[in-house]
Amino acid sequence: MLRDEDGSRSAAPRRMPWTPCGKRGCTAVVRRTDPSNPSWTYVFGHLDPAADAQALVDGAKLFAGAADGLMPWRGRPDALKRGLIARVPPLDFTEQTE
Repeated sequence: MLRDEDGSRSAAPRRMPWTPCGKRGCTAVVRRTDPSNPSWTYVFGHLDPAADAQALVDGAKLFAGAADGLMPWRGRPDALKRGLIARVPPLDFTEQTE
């Protein structure tokens, strides 16, 4: 049994306030799906959907144009520079050693 705000018992689940991105902002994943050209996957967080949506679009365009499968740092919107959480290599990635 759950308790309502007034302390009475309730069998129904409480409705929680819904926020689309939470207190810490949105998280977005950017990746390419071309199997003939494997590339890295990028995870960005702490994004404001109103302010940073265009930054995601711009970053995706940079990424789509990158021949090496890496999103270039130069030209990347500031929201994506400071919001980078992870860069995940492709499954067949092998580190080159010299």
